[in-house]
Amino acid sequence: MMQSVSVPHPHDGRFGLRFLLLTLLLTVWLLPSPAFPDTDGEPIASQGDVLFLVDAVSFLGSGGKTRESVSILLPNRELRFVRRDEGYEARISASIAFRRWPTGELLSTHELEATLPVASKDVAEGQHDLQVLQQSFEIDPGPYEIIVILKDRNTQGFGFFKLFARGTKEGTASGQFIARRFEEGLSVSDVLLARDLNEETGEALANPNRLYGVLMPKLALYYEIYSDETRTSENRGYVVRHELLDPNGLAVAKHDDLLTVPSGITNFRRSHEFDVSALPPGEFLARVTIREEGTGDSTMAESPFHVAWEAADLASLSWAPKDRTAFLEELTIDEEFEALRIILLPEDVRLLEKMTDDEKRSWMTVYWRDKDPTPETAINEVRREHYRRIHVANRRFKSIRGKGMESDR
Repeated sequence: MMQSVSVPHPHDGRFGLRFLLLTLLLTVWLLPSPAFPDTDGEPIASQGDVLFLVDAVSFLGSGGKTRESVSILLPNRELRFVRRDEGYEARISASIAFRRWPTGELLSTHELEATLPVASKDVAEGQHDLQVLQQSFEIDPGPYEIIVILKDRNTQGFGFFKLFARGTKEGTASGQFIARRFEEGLSVSDVLLARDLNEETGEALANPNRLYGVLMPKLALYYEIYSDETRTSENRGYVVRHELLDPNGLAVAKHDDLLTVPSGITNFRRSHEFDVSALPPGEFLARVTIREEGTGDSTMAESPFHVAWEAADLASLSWAPKDRTAFLEELTIDEEFEALRIILLPEDVRLLEKMTDDEKRSWMTVYWRDKDPTPETAINEVRREHYRRIHVANRRFKSIRGKGMESDR
């Protein structure tokens, strides 16, 4: 006996829905996975009323987790400082959220508050004065999106005055990073590029913008070395190489350390400092390589950084906020003359005072060219060091009597 079989017509609603779902599933399955953004060499820049930079560095955590150190670099001029006792202070709050990438699943949110005191109004309004906030989080290894919302609490208004407040100033930074997975055996953390090192505690103050140069001629590297317990039954020797590499991969600076680690120690901190004052502007790579002498095992970590000596050197940095948080500014001709006259002969000062701006510029170009110790390079180290010292003196020793460079201090 023949049986009749019901075949769905192409225009049948159920068949159309099944066909559509099947097509959608095949399309999603065949789509390539989104590529993770290659932004490891750049900090994350914020948008909004408060401009700041965020950087993340991976260290070994507990229980297979990664200890992610998140640093926020915040220029003083982005905040409102109010008078408190003998100084000034800013008050901020920050919300830091981690989402799984690329699904966007919210994993955790952390709320922070901080008070940032400074000694004087000059520092509060300083062009180059910065605050650095650091916080560590234990998270699972893998790719993440981080969202940082930072608010200036001094702009909120209080009580009745909230009615007239213009609204809290805030900025938002959002970007991707990878929390590293550390393998068993010999391994090393990410290289943290630091602003300062505490020799007593071994702690490092991060430099989230990874920028060095006229305001920071010393590059400090901080890292941690990890070794599993099977290797710690006896003393171990390590060869540690620190290198600064140019864009062609050539070492422009190098330093080797020989370490002996006592038995029983699995983790230890290390740091090293380089003088980058002889480097030209541009992008470089800091690399740390560790080799265990007994086994020959080795591991390596590296981190890119930038060197800038003039405002123009920042033009190639995509993350550098150009409008309000430029970290270096070119001197006007009057500012350059003002800073130069303190070391000139009286007759030279009188001569320059009669010149036009173009004539002054030409005269000073010749003056510094004659004092350039390395005329074959693009950097005049003597000129740069002079204006760096002027900047530091004006910032630290300014008083009601005049500029810091004019004081006896």
